[in-house]
Amino acid sequence: MPRHRRFEKDRPQTLKPAEWTSLEFTSVVDADHGGEATGSLYSLVGVNEKAGALYDFSVGVTIAGLSGGAEVRIRATEYEPDGEGGWVYARNRPVDSPVHVGGNGHFTYSWKGNLAKGRRVRVRLIQQGDTDASITSATSDVFYWPK
Repeated sequence: MPRHRRFEKDRPQTLKPAEWTSLEFTSVVDADHGGEATGSLYSLVGVNEKAGALYDFSVGVTIAGLSGGAEVRIRATEYEPDGEGGWVYARNRPVDSPVHVGGNGHFTYSWKGNLAKGRRVRVRLIQQGDTDASITSATSDVFYWPK
């Protein structure tokens, strides 16, 4: 039986042109690991699943202030420890890259994967507009099976 957690974002986050940005969530509901938590949350899977996990997630993101014709790219990225207390890129998953006519955009992405021991999964975005845009909200449902 899979476990479930739900992430939400309720404060804006700047999305600069041509710069990959990790999606920051502000709350998570996870009955298996203590209920609800708030703060700066980036990893969907891997924080508590030290031995790895199978996972299936979907995410919906709203972005305001996009330039006309701006391409938005969204993807899952796996990170691993850098040996010095930080995290480094380990593997990118396939990207989705819709083009938007301008203003507010609503984007979705989903991915299933097999997370290796010690890794974490984040959602990253980039936009190719002329000015900064703002991620105004996001939600993600994650189903996972710890190893």
